[in-house]
Amino acid sequence: MLTWARRSRWHPAASPFEALLAERDSGIRRALVYGPALSGKSTLVAKLAADVARADGWRVGFVPLGRASGLCLESEALPILLGALWGDEDHLGFPSTARLRRLLRSTLRRDRSGDEAEVLLVLDGVDRCVDWPETCATFSQVGAGRFVVVTVSGALEQAQRWCERLGWDTEDVRLLPAESNPAHAARFDTDSHVNTAVSWLEGAAAEESAARVVDALALAYAPLTGDDLEPLTGIPAPTLTELLRRFAGGNGPIVAGEGNEWGFSHDEYAARWRDRAPERLGQLERRWLELGAERAIRARARRAHRRSSPARTRGGPAGRSTPPRDGSLAR
Repeated sequence: MLTWARRSRWHPAASPFEALLAERDSGIRRALVYGPALSGKSTLVAKLAADVARADGWRVGFVPLGRASGLCLESEALPILLGALWGDEDHLGFPSTARLRRLLRSTLRRDRSGDEAEVLLVLDGVDRCVDWPETCATFSQVGAGRFVVVTVSGALEQAQRWCERLGWDTEDVRLLPAESNPAHAARFDTDSHVNTAVSWLEGAAAEESAARVVDALALAYAPLTGDDLEPLTGIPAPTLTELLRRFAGGNGPIVAGEGNEWGFSHDEYAARWRDRAPERLGQLERRWLELGAERAIRARARRAHRRSSPARTRGGPAGRSTPPRDGSLAR
């Protein structure tokens, strides 16, 4: 492990990200931050991204992957990063994931030219992406004026594996343990804290109806609204709101809400909850599949009904049909 750190040119005494960005001509343009869940990785890279975004001549692409953010797919992350490199995400259109990889790789490996802005790309929690490829050459080459920072949960061994998976040579990457920065590192034992927090949540969700709400939030790949939760749990909206506020009111909070969207505040809490009730969560997953099938059947029936219903015109332009006023085609 010590050999790996030396080969990666990690200097624990230095401010890690300042050193990375200062070495503009050294070829060190990639960093991988690792550490246990809740050790401060996201805090580190979010602060870095915010500081850099305020500087002149920089563009930042920041992607917080995971269930808590609702960004769990490679196809959701790559457009944000490519948009930062191009300076405009709106012009991307809707390319395939394979094309997004090619575009990002070809743009990222090109050196910055002229008065083009320097770019910082941050993938926070790449290990939480549900479909990240086992071998990925997208970030294998990083040109001058581009910097890539990735975070993963785990020890140095996991960090090594992710470097290989990303196609990164150990000579050209900084490995940075999150706990090396005491200003942002967590001040508690992760396992003990998570177990205490989830135990509190189990007590708060002791009733069957309350447990169903937490189960749904733990399984979801994105924050859920009250409209999402009502058919999944069978709980009326007023009761749902009361339960969600109860969960969000203590110990962290573990469950957090923004507007009408609710979810676990950190993926580790959700993972620990799933570990504690696998059988019950398996039943809920089957319910989700049934709901999806029911909706698909209803949608097919509506389409078939539209095709079989005679078009009725009411004095509009030739060839344009208008549905009946009673709205029967919408049901």
